Order: sequence, then C-alpha cells, then structure tokens
Amino acid sequence: MNILIVEDSTLIGLALKRFLATHVVTVETRPDLALERIVRGDRYHAILLDLLMPEMTGLTFHARVQEVAPEQAQRIIFMTAAADDARLQPVIDALPNPMLAKPIDVARLRKLLDDLL
Repeated sequence: MNILIVEDSTLIGLALKRFLATHVVTVETRPDLALERIVRGDRYHAILLDLLMPEMTGLTFHARVQEVAPEQAQRIIFMTAAADDARLQPVIDALPNPMLAKPIDVARLRKLLDDLL
C-alpha cells in the first residue's frame, strides 16, 4: 500500500511512518508540497491528513484535492489532537471522511486502512 502522511509535526509523521513500515510511506510536513505531489499525478491508497496545520487546514487541502483528483479525496483519513475541543466539534462532525483522534488508536487506523483497500 502506498500511503501519504501530511502532518506538520515531524515527530508524529516519523512515528506513523515507523508504524506503517510494511507499506511505502511518504511523509510531507508541508501541505503545499503534498498537494503538488497529487497535482503532478502521484496516487496513494491512503492519505493521512492532519486537520489543523499552520499553512493550510486539512479541510482546505481536502477541497483542493477534490478539485484535482476526486478519487484521492475519498482516500483521505483526517487526524487531529483537538478531537475533544468542543469548539471544533461541528467541524469534526461535518468531515466528509473518517477522522482519527491523536494519539492514534492503532487498531482503528488499521481498520480504516483495510477499509480503503
């Protein structure tokens, strides 16, 4: 499985990459660079996407991917450390794709990845 991780925290990105070591994993800390990959035609079985990043929100990233590669937008799994923030609950409830709370529940991540296949 080819997986793209879009996560502004290098440590989280590398931890996820280690966990997913049996797959081909690309980690991008900058969403603009990750988006460039998709625009130029790179394709992924799954895209793990941080919901809250300083340069671009996960929702904005998702919307841009939806414009250029709708089939890739369906492969996005959102992640956030702010799942318990009541202010974000309406946003989380409206997400078009699954969402993982950080710290990542490994069993749930495995299930979501299996579901994408």
